[in-house]
Amino acid sequence: MGVRYVVKGELTLGYLQPGAAPGEMGVLASKIGGHDSKNGPVFCVASELRDATAADFAHFRVVLPPDFLN
Repeated sequence: MGVRYVVKGELTLGYLQPGAAPGEMGVLASKIGGHDSKNGPVFCVASELRDATAADFAHFRVVLPPDFLN
């Protein structure tokens, strides 16, 4: 299983990597009030996340990664 791209609280776009600590989300981008990638990974629970869509990448102004499957 590869990287899973997720959105947390509609303010942060991130990813979950296989083998990372449980609940550890890397931050790709955020809106005001979201988590800043300069502060490192965010720890969260699954109920706070939803799978990212191609529209989310456009909303957060992030290039769609080549391994994105949706």
